[in-house]
Amino acid sequence: MNCPKCGQELKEDAKFCKGCGLRREVAPGRRLLKITGIIALILSVGGIGMQGWLFMLRFAPDVFPKEMSQAVAQAMSTPTPILVYGMILVWYSFFVAIMAIVHCRNLAKASFLGWLGLLWIGMQVGSLFVSYYYAGAELAMAGLPWLPLNLILPILYIVGAIKNDKAASLQD
Repeated sequence: MNCPKCGQELKEDAKFCKGCGLRREVAPGRRLLKITGIIALILSVGGIGMQGWLFMLRFAPDVFPKEMSQAVAQAMSTPTPILVYGMILVWYSFFVAIMAIVHCRNLAKASFLGWLGLLWIGMQVGSLFVSYYYAGAELAMAGLPWLPLNLILPILYIVGAIKNDKAASLQD
């Protein structure tokens, strides 16, 4: 690989160019992937806890005090496929977060992480269709305003993967 500033040949493990002193960023998307991964990890762990609580409300409502009867009634009315899809989405987010944290410096995994991010976006958008199919337009429309917020992390994740992928292609 050559230095982008002066064109001098760089060693594979070089952190600086010997010709001009330019600092070589080995994995430019590393910070973005790591930060996105940490945020997604925190949110998915919270989501796993909430999903567990919803499943307990749904399948063991007598465990909770009578004061929670409204929450129990709402959990009982949520169609099971929506709860299951939500659980799959939360666990997938957890998996993607771990992959980002573990492989944020690995340029060879950049395109793999990009595909994980695209699938993550597809699953987020798919949640609206699952809600519409099993619960009707009202629930799907209620989730629509949250879609941009739900897409921020996957988009940032893909941006980090693309940065690493470009750096990997420059090294070839």
